[in-house]
Amino acid sequence: MMVLLFSALVLLPLDVETQAQGQGVESVPEARLVEVSRHPEAPAFGEVFELSLTLRLAPGFVAFVPDTLVPTAAAASAAPGEWRTEPAPGDSTDIVARYPVVGYREALIEYPWIELGFGPAGPGDDGAAVRSASEAGAATGVELDTRLLRLGGVTLEPLAPASDGLTGLSLRPPAGVLGADWSPWFIVAASLGGLLVLLGGGLAGSRWWRSTLAPALAQRQKKDPRRLALQELDRIRDSGLHRNGRIELFYRSTTDTLRSFLRELEPDWGPDLTSTELMTRLDERWTAAELERLASAVATAERVKFGRHLPSPEVAEGDWAVVREWIREAPEA
Repeated sequence: MMVLLFSALVLLPLDVETQAQGQGVESVPEARLVEVSRHPEAPAFGEVFELSLTLRLAPGFVAFVPDTLVPTAAAASAAPGEWRTEPAPGDSTDIVARYPVVGYREALIEYPWIELGFGPAGPGDDGAAVRSASEAGAATGVELDTRLLRLGGVTLEPLAPASDGLTGLSLRPPAGVLGADWSPWFIVAASLGGLLVLLGGGLAGSRWWRSTLAPALAQRQKKDPRRLALQELDRIRDSGLHRNGRIELFYRSTTDTLRSFLRELEPDWGPDLTSTELMTRLDERWTAAELERLASAVATAERVKFGRHLPSPEVAEGDWAVVREWIREAPEA
């Protein structure tokens, strides 16, 4: 059975925030994170930067390294990366990888995760062996474990403020604007008239805001779990996990989105419910006809996650489409 292990591995301080908090990490048995760095040191919002990392692979294991990283909430791979191996002490092997990454939030963001596959080294492997993740499907007779390793984070610099266009301007006296024969009483009267117009317009605008615009904006900003779930499902499909050898993660992300949507409808349906218990709750709320195809897709997801069942990318996307269609068309109870 493939195991997903979420483990944060940062041995060096990655920025001021993480250093101040003294965040610690644990290594997985197969590999240890030796170093993480970035270039430039202080990337800005939306700027592609290079994330470099060194992983030390223990002898007796084979590791499968991906071309891209797993996206997080505000960071993702900008293009495929590259990696090489170097000999390390004690028959270990260092995996030196570089990935182009982009962040899209002006705050402390978490780097994308790296997903590595591990298995026992074969008879022809001397010490530790490293291969591309694309070769994992050809590793027959080898039981692989999948590890999701967290790499730390960075605070993105904000975008440079735009120029206000007022540099070099200077105020002119009234005579320079109206001419030498301007009347102060005319200016006073015009100012009072303009003030009255502004006050009247402000009062009318305030009533219109309270009666019309404010309720409309509040309604638009109201949380819409159905829309959010559909957007997340589209993001999962566009990530291409099911076409990049990560079928199990694709199914897990799809069913997690379904669970999140259902918790918005029924807060008592917590994450501790098994899939069987969840379908039982659904049977109590919706009819069998409304749940027939969804139940089949959820059952396939369970076989993938716990039974080493690996359907084709086309079948996986078909099950994803069933979940998305059910959320889009799910009737109110």
